[in-house]
Amino acid sequence: MTLATTDILVPFGDLHLGYKTVNLEVIKRVIAYIEEHDCLWFGMGDIIDNTSPRNKFYDQTTVTMTAQEQVFKFVDLVEPIKDKCIGLLTGNHEIRSKKDGVDAIAQIERMINLPKKYRNLGTQTYFSIKNTEGKKINFFATHGHGTCTVATTLIRKLLKMHELAEADVYLMGHHHSLYYTNRLYVTGKRSFTERWYVSTGAYLGYWGGYPEQNGYFPLGTGCNVVYLNPIEVRRVS
Repeated sequence: MTLATTDILVPFGDLHLGYKTVNLEVIKRVIAYIEEHDCLWFGMGDIIDNTSPRNKFYDQTTVTMTAQEQVFKFVDLVEPIKDKCIGLLTGNHEIRSKKDGVDAIAQIERMINLPKKYRNLGTQTYFSIKNTEGKKINFFATHGHGTCTVATTLIRKLLKMHELAEADVYLMGHHHSLYYTNRLYVTGKRSFTERWYVSTGAYLGYWGGYPEQNGYFPLGTGCNVVYLNPIEVRRVS
């Protein structure tokens, strides 16, 4: 399905609203970027931290608001850009409350009046966008899973995405990295096609949170923005 026309797509996810080290200023800068450039955005999941007191990962010293307040906070933040959203993936943090019958992503979809054709995407989806010259670019987006503590593991995960779907651009959240790469593939006699693999970033600070506590590498904050005419990736932070 071709969703819309734009020359810039912003993958916007892994905000983890409600966690104590969230960098709200970077989130606001990305939102301002979307406003300024009149581009579209796509939610990559883990928008809210969504850790209830009954969850094994709950730590009252890291929680700044309830899960419901986190939903409200996100809706308030994206109010200026809600009409530029073309879908929201469900991340593992949203799945936490789905076990109790509470679907945070469905709530957000309704609260920002997301068109029905963009709803209920689950944890992965395939879609197309046309750039302003009419060229169709195919995307495969997934929230992602597992833990990648070294760059080579993440690279392998990104490159394996083409085994699951045929696309021009692959988007993966969850790993909080701002890494991206592209590859040329032989398609015929002296001809190639190019594919891009993008880890879409996150908004958690390092010091005082679980990245520091677990000895993960600092990954920075912000997101990788995908330009579509021609295809290239730029960081916004």
